[in-house]
Amino acid sequence: MGTVRPKNPLGDYLPGPPIATREFRQDDTLTLFAEVYENARSTQAHQVAIKTELRAEGGRVVAQTSESRSSGELQGKSGGYGFTSDLPLTSVAPGLYVVHVEAQSQIEGVPTVSRDIQVRVTP
Repeated sequence: MGTVRPKNPLGDYLPGPPIATREFRQDDTLTLFAEVYENARSTQAHQVAIKTELRAEGGRVVAQTSESRSSGELQGKSGGYGFTSDLPLTSVAPGLYVVHVEAQSQIEGVPTVSRDIQVRVTP
């Protein structure tokens, strides 16, 4: 009998299978994959700045990454930018944190968008 190998659409982006856990040990690296979409088509070449922050209580940033993507990747169509971010937790104290992902198109008047996810770091 034949078997089917399931597709792994995030295999090129994540170091392992995707999980929805919100608790990580201090010796872990939190790796996330997200997509940022530009719904408005624009003929104006521009950049999209994407940043990821791990925030402690009070909003203090304890780890961060950032990158910039070119609108040329979309070839004039609406669509999304997939990106991966690694946040090593080795220097992060146990406790509750927020993973903050933010994207800002460099086209004037386009608002910044963001999402927050609460996570826990354990010893």
